[in-house]
Amino acid sequence: MRVVSTFLVVYISISIADLFPNLNKKNISQPGRAGDTLSFVRAKIIFVHGYSDHINRYDEFFTYLASRGLAVHGFDQRGWGRSVTRPSQRGLTGPTRQVVADLAAVIRSHLPPAPLPSPPPSPLWPSSPAAAVASTGSSMITTGSTIGDAEAADTNVGTGTDTDAYTNPHASPSANAGASPPLQAGRPPVFVLGHSMGGGEALALMADPAYAALVSRVRGWLLESPFVAFSSEAQPSWLKVAVGRLVARVLPRYQLVSRIPPENLSRDPAVVRSLAADPLNHGTGTLEGLAGMLDRTAALGAGKIRPRAPAVRSLWVGHGSLDRGTSYAGSKHYFDEFTREVPDRQFKTYEGWFHQLHADGPCSKEFFEDVTEWVLERCGPGETGGGAEGLQKHKPEMAKL
Repeated sequence: MRVVSTFLVVYISISIADLFPNLNKKNISQPGRAGDTLSFVRAKIIFVHGYSDHINRYDEFFTYLASRGLAVHGFDQRGWGRSVTRPSQRGLTGPTRQVVADLAAVIRSHLPPAPLPSPPPSPLWPSSPAAAVASTGSSMITTGSTIGDAEAADTNVGTGTDTDAYTNPHASPSANAGASPPLQAGRPPVFVLGHSMGGGEALALMADPAYAALVSRVRGWLLESPFVAFSSEAQPSWLKVAVGRLVARVLPRYQLVSRIPPENLSRDPAVVRSLAADPLNHGTGTLEGLAGMLDRTAALGAGKIRPRAPAVRSLWVGHGSLDRGTSYAGSKHYFDEFTREVPDRQFKTYEGWFHQLHADGPCSKEFFEDVTEWVLERCGPGETGGGAEGLQKHKPEMAKL
């Protein structure tokens, strides 16, 4: 009987002003709050997509994770996917501080209630008048959910029963005081999986001392082909970067189409055709958003952004050796040189693979299994509460999937 795989994949419809009460119409099922009350959920994975991407492109991967007892929660970031309701919103991500605050709010909504204080202004991504003006008017994340402006998002982050502590992520001077224990018995542990640009954003959050208390409550972090350096094929010229930064100071919302050739992302011809035909892969960024991405990448390459212990306990990185979207060599160097503080870390090279490990042809099943096994190995009885017991009960059916 295939009784398990039909109702664990959950795509969440998110508004920062009203986090997660509704489910995206892409749901395979609607089991309440994404499996919080399902005894057989081993863990929750919060997925962060990449540049010019959206969560509806991961169905096969998410369904596999679900079949193994891992509930997946995905969202379309500002400026991408179904967050965009009009062309002017394409790529309108806001500055890095906004991107990181959004991700923190999403993670916070999936953790048990805890008396975490609001973080102070980030020392990594200080606010600026230009950034604030540029953010105003952007929409928030996923299908059919928008808010009036991004500054409203700052003041509404975390409204609702589980998230009051993050009412304003830039207001409190006490970031780490009074943090609760990282994990609570009886709740499935939370993992974060970032792909490409989303991997770089996850690293930015991990490294930000303003969110150390929140980061410490995430059981583990997984990065698929993280954007820590450009591949040789994607590296922009220094002149283009310099002009873009200059113009961004006066026209932060100016849109620039910067597409990654689909054939550089996957070896699977069907995936390449699908990427090329997908209208949600608009390939458009704003100068402010692109500059923020470049700044994060430069900081990662220099080791200025790096995960710190004890907040980050477990880290997994997977990268294809022939990636033509982001740099395999840059990713490996970053892992070797700048993640040494993490007590539990692993890097896997996928020889001959391209950028989208989750959609690189039939071989992607290996990636699915690697992610699943790494997560399950960190879901011991002491960290999952009722979730582990429930999985054991359903194990015979899962074995048939």
